[in-house]
Amino acid sequence: MTESQHPGSMEPDPLRATEPAVAVAATPSAAAEWAKPQHPVLVLVLGWFGLSFVSYLLMGQVTKCIWSCVLAMIFLPLWCCCCLGAIPSTLFWLLFWIDSYLVAAALSRGEQVGMEEYRLELAYKLLKLVHKDAAFSA
Repeated sequence: MTESQHPGSMEPDPLRATEPAVAVAATPSAAAEWAKPQHPVLVLVLGWFGLSFVSYLLMGQVTKCIWSCVLAMIFLPLWCCCCLGAIPSTLFWLLFWIDSYLVAAALSRGEQVGMEEYRLELAYKLLKLVHKDAAFSA
């Protein structure tokens, strides 16, 4: 207490260190466990141009981004060369597009979405074969 303050005064002393007003995560990794919110319209536009993996990257779901790129690299050459990969590549594109939109919509509603979490059940079932840490939440 300073000399200018009265003993009954409840005003905080401006010279004393005070607690931070904003609560911070206990560890840096605690903040990294959840996806970051993105606007669902942005995700739809990126998906339209075949860039659903970029929306995963923007939301912080790096593992999902990597798996979508791996599947694109497998099926895109088949699609370009002999149209054998047209159906699987189109299927994966649609699945990633819808899943990224559902994740972004859930995040915009304030829900917490895990880094390995899928919101589209069909995408989860297909990608669970290669993505062992995948989780599904409706």
